[in-house]
Amino acid sequence: MYNFYNRLVLAYSINQEKYLHKFLEDGNIPLDNNYAEQAIRPFTMSNARIQQIVTLLYMHKEIVSSSGVHTEEAKGLHEVMDRAYKNKDYYKNNPMLKSTFDFLKMVVDSWFALSKI
Repeated sequence: MYNFYNRLVLAYSINQEKYLHKFLEDGNIPLDNNYAEQAIRPFTMSNARIQQIVTLLYMHKEIVSSSGVHTEEAKGLHEVMDRAYKNKDYYKNNPMLKSTFDFLKMVVDSWFALSKI
């Protein structure tokens, strides 16, 4: 598993090479994006675990090129979301949990749509 994540990071880094060159060539580009982050702070995810899940899903969507692997993962993700919604009576009175599940469902439906596969 560790090697898989290293390969994801390496592939992502290679894909970002042109942006790194732009950063190195232009001295006006800031080293960090604190200004942008502060501007959107009210809209950021507050749950670090959900942010990690969404980041991993995004990396999988962008880097995995095998349609077979992508299809199987999409089916598995939709099964998990279906199970979560079968038990929605447990969390219907908890707006934070409900909104988190709704957000994850939106991510899975848009990035791993079964109709696209």
